[in-house]
Amino acid sequence: MNEKIHPEIKAVAQRFLNGEYLNNHGERHIKDVILRASQLIFPIKDSLTSYELFLLLMAIQMHDAGHIIKGRKEHAETVKKLINDVLGKNYQIAGLDSVEKKFIFHLIKAHSGKDDPIGIIDENATLFGEKVRMRMLAAILRLADELAEDSLRASTYLLETDHEVINEKSRIFHKYSQALKSVSIECESHEIRFHFVLNDSDVRSAIEVRDCNKFLIDEVYDRTMKTWTEMIYYNRFVPEKIRMNRLSVKIEFLEENSLEDILPMVSYRLEESGYPKLTYDSVYDFDKEALYDANQPKNGQYFNDLLMKSHYE
Repeated sequence: MNEKIHPEIKAVAQRFLNGEYLNNHGERHIKDVILRASQLIFPIKDSLTSYELFLLLMAIQMHDAGHIIKGRKEHAETVKKLINDVLGKNYQIAGLDSVEKKFIFHLIKAHSGKDDPIGIIDENATLFGEKVRMRMLAAILRLADELAEDSLRASTYLLETDHEVINEKSRIFHKYSQALKSVSIECESHEIRFHFVLNDSDVRSAIEVRDCNKFLIDEVYDRTMKTWTEMIYYNRFVPEKIRMNRLSVKIEFLEENSLEDILPMVSYRLEESGYPKLTYDSVYDFDKEALYDANQPKNGQYFNDLLMKSHYE
């Protein structure tokens, strides 16, 4: 996979993406997903069978590989052909049975989409006398992939030097990854911690996204909301010991040259509290004390105005 598949994903996918420039989907991303999955399962590692770990690792290796067939569109579905090629008669890398390949395909297929892709998988399956907790494995893969979005995925050099390669429609994704400096999975407290660092240009400049302009911090709010949603979905299918109940976010603002703080740090937590609420529209619903100044939300325009005011004064 490292020699024949992962290096080709970004290059081939560009043909199908109408100018978008993917962040890293290669060997480095695979290692990061394996690391996040390992951190998630640490409290129950001894209860997973070697066979379950094998299937999970195979699914992680191949979860994005469908990009090289039809690009990003339906990449989880198109990986079926690749599974047959790489794990089947053409290469015989692993010599897997057709049912085993089907298991791996279902794990991969469930790593994206919003139509309850994990819930439709058989909860417990048995293959060759081995019990396989398919929903749990699918949930681990899906959340581990969501958490593998830090600065290692960004094309930092191209962001800083070449605006023609990373065009506006892709720029926000790379900037988000570049700003995410640390992802910490704390199993004892059932907490995930994100640490972002935004520089002064991130605060000053909005980025064009789908025919509108968006500040990077507003993208951080939206993406952390998505991560929290993925956490809640993951929790349905895993044992209590490895559930994640809180997402803590810290955002620092640094001046690029002086490395001085230019604005007060923002910290907020996404967690359920009080009587259950059916819907949460945004991060502002979780922590109004941290994300409001008087009645004004601390959004991108707020920080832009605050920075401009501090420079003027």
